[in-house]
Amino acid sequence: SKYTGPFTIEKSGIIKAVAVGEIGTVNPPMDNSDMLNSAVNSMPVKVYEWKSALAIKNPASGIAYKYYEPAGAIDMNSVKGNPTASGVTDRFSNEKKKRTDKFAFDFTGHIKIDKDGIYTFFTDSDDGSMLYIDDEEIVNNDGDHGNVEKNGKAALKKGYHKIKVLYFDSGGGNALKVSFQTEGETKKEIPAGMLYH
Repeated sequence: SKYTGPFTIEKSGIIKAVAVGEIGTVNPPMDNSDMLNSAVNSMPVKVYEWKSALAIKNPASGIAYKYYEPAGAIDMNSVKGNPTASGVTDRFSNEKKKRTDKFAFDFTGHIKIDKDGIYTFFTDSDDGSMLYIDDEEIVNNDGDHGNVEKNGKAALKKGYHKIKVLYFDSGGGNALKVSFQTEGETKKEIPAGMLYH
């Protein structure tokens, strides 16, 4: 299709475009055979569907967590089985670790959204982390790496939504920070007042 102006995307996919010369569009006029097409440019696009709020009765403050100290190599698959410890904390972090390195966390609960909007979520972690909203992967920051921040977006209706953060440290330094940003506002760490279980 020839793009002559803005257009609306109705489903997620990949847009591909190429610039093609046309007779009469350059001065002096040139034959098409003298023009070279541009390279093909590709851009993934995503259509965000609104996620409806959940009906939650008597939520308690804080986010629930399970803490693991697996043996051997540690990766995202280590966040399963019987946890070494569990409890409730007021934010996503590795403060509840019980040894210097080689551990994993599974944080599960709800986040309270104050108004409808497109929210960007960030995980800044050493090593890997994943963030899910209403069971959909929003941020994939997996892998064995130093501090890396990645982000993703979700269209959320006002109210409670499920949130899950998985995190592991395979050795050496470790860190975890989870933030969010509403359109037009400053990015900030998810505060305790937004987390419930």
